[in-house]
Amino acid sequence: MKYQLARTTQNGFVLDISDRQAFSEMLAHDASRFSSASFETLKILSFPNNLPRSLGWVAVEVYYSAFFAAHSIFRIFGNVFSYLAGGHLKIVEGVADILNMPWFIGRSAGSFIGVSVNQNSSIELKKAGSSHEDFWQAFVGFVDSFRDRILNVQGLGYLKQELIDEFSSIYSLLTKSGYRGGGSWLSHFRNNINYQHSDGLWYPYSNGQHDVEKFKRILSLWDVRDRSLISSVYCNSGIELFFKGCVSIINLCYLIVCDIEAFSKLKNNCFSLVPSQMLKKAI
Repeated sequence: MKYQLARTTQNGFVLDISDRQAFSEMLAHDASRFSSASFETLKILSFPNNLPRSLGWVAVEVYYSAFFAAHSIFRIFGNVFSYLAGGHLKIVEGVADILNMPWFIGRSAGSFIGVSVNQNSSIELKKAGSSHEDFWQAFVGFVDSFRDRILNVQGLGYLKQELIDEFSSIYSLLTKSGYRGGGSWLSHFRNNINYQHSDGLWYPYSNGQHDVEKFKRILSLWDVRDRSLISSVYCNSGIELFFKGCVSIINLCYLIVCDIEAFSKLKNNCFSLVPSQMLKKAI
């Protein structure tokens, strides 16, 4: 009874949210879980001393940290990208049948994108693919729309412009090299590293004259409070931009989580109990 089926669509359905608290708790739980996974991934990251130029698996881990961070940010702002099993869909279909609503999407399990509408009183769920590219497409859409939403928020003009610039940088990164439709440049770059062993990051490091120390400096910025440190990093190669872009998304997640924890009226909120506790243990 926490959700009511409002209507069905050609590729999903719309739920009216009867219990806003339960919906917020669900999003907060997932956001906390994903942010913790992102930070933990970087905390256990290591560069092998005996193979100092071995960066292939480091790049893959950094990508997954950014992927988890983006999932957390997506949910913090009221959006959903979740897997629904056939049993879940069967229940909703049953309600649709009772209400004499057409049902178009069947019962095949899959990922669904959910965007809050009507001032977060409803959520529209659309069936999506289950690949990383599908999530990045949803995320880049959020980033693009969020830039416009910032303009309508009360605040100092120069601070709003700084925030718009940050989101514009992330948008440009995700849509780099023509990946405008899907916003999946990071995923594409990671696939090349992982499966094609590109960019000289795997032994014998052909054409891989990379400045490992610079990569380490970039990665060390993931939990800084001053984002200008990240912005000031100059990148002259795709792999440098890849690392910087991942760290920029992770750092944005880190700062948002820190603000939520600091401003929350609940001392033991889910962000203080999960990612913050994990970071304290990892020091």
